[in-house]
Amino acid sequence: MRYDLEKIIEFSKGVDHVFHLAAQVSVVRSIEDPYFDASNNILGTLNMLKLSKVLDAEKVIVYSSAAVFGDPIYVPIDEKHPKNPINPYGLSKLSSEMYASLLNKLDSVPAVVIRPFNVYGFGQNPEDPYAGVISAFIGRVLKGKPPVVYGGEQTRDFVNVKDLIDATILAVKVEDSIGEDFNIGSGKETSIMELAEIVIDAAGVDLDPIIKPMRKGDIMRSVANIEKARKVLGYEPKVELSEGIKEILEKSSKS
Repeated sequence: MRYDLEKIIEFSKGVDHVFHLAAQVSVVRSIEDPYFDASNNILGTLNMLKLSKVLDAEKVIVYSSAAVFGDPIYVPIDEKHPKNPINPYGLSKLSSEMYASLLNKLDSVPAVVIRPFNVYGFGQNPEDPYAGVISAFIGRVLKGKPPVVYGGEQTRDFVNVKDLIDATILAVKVEDSIGEDFNIGSGKETSIMELAEIVIDAAGVDLDPIIKPMRKGDIMRSVANIEKARKVLGYEPKVELSEGIKEILEKSSKS
């Protein structure tokens, strides 16, 4: 994929900070077409790092993914946990992290890696398979249908987009964040079955989840250790999962 950096640079003059969220996010497509995944996620990140250097940006925030860890060997997952991605998407995000770190050391690119876990919030399309399980559950419940749970014992760390924004702002403000990577989550482990019950309770409906076999390759446990973000950034998640889900339900019913 070609990027017209000259036009982007001209358009971006005067920019203080760069926030790099653009990515190819389909794990399935990354497996089917690793070249497409790499050209977007790795080369795209390299271009954004180059752009940040040319613009003399104070910081470039590179958003990664918990997919870099693969199947965890321990939880909660800290930044020093071994990184063993199990698909090309996770590998491309890990490569992007490593380029950000290396170019910070070699060329003083002021990069900070933010590594969100399972982000949720209002505005996600429940019909989009990449919007996440919370969006899927809420979409079904709003139609009077029960959530479909695959397995149910798997655990995840669900972080509200508002908390992710707070972490991003802190990463910009805190001088010591440059060259660092931060796991951003709630720090709380919630099973998929618990999540289904939370959604049903928040919606005030009488439904029983539909239970299906766990999908092949699904990771059993995932939860972020957020102590580094707490210590360095002063990050503290504020939105409780049940309250975040209630807010989405309320806004969705009005939209």
